[in-house]
Amino acid sequence: MTKEEKNISNGAESILVAEYEYIAQTAFQAHEDRARVTTFYLVSVGSLFGAFLGVQNIESVDTFAYIVLAGLFLFLSAFGLLTLLQLARLRKAWFSSTSAMNHIKEFISKRNNGFEKAFLWNNESLPDLYKKESVAYLMALQVSMLGAITFGAMIFYASLAFNQKLEITPSLFIVALLGGLIFLKLQMNLYLKELTQKK
Repeated sequence: MTKEEKNISNGAESILVAEYEYIAQTAFQAHEDRARVTTFYLVSVGSLFGAFLGVQNIESVDTFAYIVLAGLFLFLSAFGLLTLLQLARLRKAWFSSTSAMNHIKEFISKRNNGFEKAFLWNNESLPDLYKKESVAYLMALQVSMLGAITFGAMIFYASLAFNQKLEITPSLFIVALLGGLIFLKLQMNLYLKELTQKK
């Protein structure tokens, strides 16, 4: 490599610095957006969960109220699914930004001996997109668990709405619980698929 190739002109250096700063800001923004999206979902579910607590005497509620509650919890389940998809996309955006930053670091390191020692992360040492120990995974699991609860509540109220003679028994709770657990598994499978599928 010639001396001329090693030296980056001032204009090119400014472009590299600006590009790196932009990518770093994008990675930071994706991380911040994950927190905002999760907080918004948690607050929304918490606020709307008041509908569940508002029905004090469940045995005196009419069919229409059960349908409304089932619809509300179905909406919250769908809202949770959309939130989960947003979290997956934001994780991918962060990963893409971090990869781009590493590309610039590698470019500079090749032209400046010893520079690579200053950087802990490179594209080979980046954490996996789908990493169960990561905060991103735990946020997705938290959203999925709430989605599973709302889906189970939807099954519970829909069962009461469409079967007038249905009594509130342990088996009804078990069916709602199983429905919620299945929905939890489906959501986490979707999260994994979103993060591991190729473009």
